[in-house]
Amino acid sequence: MARAFKEESIRLGYASHDEDSSLFEQKAGSGTDFRLGATLQYLDYRSCGLKDLKGGAYSKIKWELFSVRHQKVVYDNVIDASYWTDTSLPGDEFSKQLSKAMIDNLLGDSKFAEAVQIDTAGGAEASKSLPPLALTTGQAFSGRVTQNAPTMLSAVVTIESGHGTGTGFYISQEGYLLTNQHVVGDAKFVRIRLAGGRSVVGEVLRTDTARDVALVRADPVTSSVLSPRRGEARVGEEVYLLGSPFGDALSGSMTRGIVSSRRVFDGIAFLQSDVAVNPGNSGGPLLDSDGSVLGLAQIDVRGAKGIALFIPIEEALDKLSLTLADKAALAPK
Repeated sequence: MARAFKEESIRLGYASHDEDSSLFEQKAGSGTDFRLGATLQYLDYRSCGLKDLKGGAYSKIKWELFSVRHQKVVYDNVIDASYWTDTSLPGDEFSKQLSKAMIDNLLGDSKFAEAVQIDTAGGAEASKSLPPLALTTGQAFSGRVTQNAPTMLSAVVTIESGHGTGTGFYISQEGYLLTNQHVVGDAKFVRIRLAGGRSVVGEVLRTDTARDVALVRADPVTSSVLSPRRGEARVGEEVYLLGSPFGDALSGSMTRGIVSSRRVFDGIAFLQSDVAVNPGNSGGPLLDSDGSVLGLAQIDVRGAKGIALFIPIEEALDKLSLTLADKAALAPK
């Protein structure tokens, strides 16, 4: 049935996922808009033969179409199908023709076609062709991280893209978040778990694979947002990393360290710090002592203790063609 669906849907112009593995495994790089499930409710073979069959068959299937964007079932219907032949066919071919009849009846349902059309356009764009996007950022915090930790942590989220988890953070009251590109992969929509436990769906708007940054948009927020810092990080200054090490179970974590160095590898700039970084911290904000963002967590050097690399915030904004609205000046230092 899976083969028949792929063949018939492609013939009718639907875009198809190109992996042979199950979509429900949500492997890395899966950029599907929908997942389709079928429950066989009734099957009646009225055929005769051993290797070759002739006669007919009747089936009843419950179809469900799950929208990745809306994170819900958007189509649910029970459809009958039948097939009859007076010519003996190999058993595999007989089953194939029955499956084709099942699929044709599904694809011929106008409600199914309408459901598929709800959100197949859009997705992440290549940053090299992006126009500038002005964001309204938050104001600088009054006081140090130790005084405002709960408020700062409320701006940090856990991002689930189907093949793993990472961290993101709000940089605008309009609902824009920053994270790593490798956290969102090729997905167009991700699940965002907020600090209070509520989940929303985020749309991946822009990515830059080389710099490993991504811009995600969700519903506008009323909670705190984080502001980028003006000026470079200084070696030796105190920094804090916020995020979700090992996933949502440890979300809202904060660790402390210092800026160890500013590095350039193969022409790409990084901040080096000894702050603790674990799987799940990717995309998390590195803050200075006043709570302004210095960078995004990207790499913990495996096998080495106290060495982690971060994407400077000014580079993340530049690669995603992001600018700041006039009334939202960068946090002073």
